[in-house]
Amino acid sequence: MKDDYETFFNKALKFLSYRPRSVYEVKNYLIKKNISSETLEKVLKRLSELNFINDEDFAKWWIEKTKRIKGRELLRLELGSKGISKEIIDNLISKERSREDDLFLAEKIALKKLEKLGDLPPLEIKKKLYRFLFQKGFSAEIASKTVDKILKKGYNRKA
Repeated sequence: MKDDYETFFNKALKFLSYRPRSVYEVKNYLIKKNISSETLEKVLKRLSELNFINDEDFAKWWIEKTKRIKGRELLRLELGSKGISKEIIDNLISKERSREDDLFLAEKIALKKLEKLGDLPPLEIKKKLYRFLFQKGFSAEIASKTVDKILKKGYNRKA
């Protein structure tokens, strides 16, 4: 039994060596390796005690890593899919990302996208920018304000 614990603990450490992970990710990884529930609990407890797994720290890292390319809604979805609680997500996103941050980021990446769209008709550009911003995790409100601002400023050369 002790060999099982050490084996799975080492597997978890190796899994964690590539990048930070949520408790949920480590748990699922070990379950796929056919760990017993008793050993799983021991391994997770020890990893937690050593602060190798901590959902709040993981969520902070994830937000920091992706904040320049993703909107708040996509961050919420991704963190939720990694087993982070809604409370931690809401708390960290409200601290780390303001609505103004999202507006600034949306405009920045929409302008880059606009450069690649070429000489499309204005309506087509508008549709593509909306779709692009939604895919990047921006709310309808942020996408709408951003696209309107870009088109009103005349960034659309042919419009």
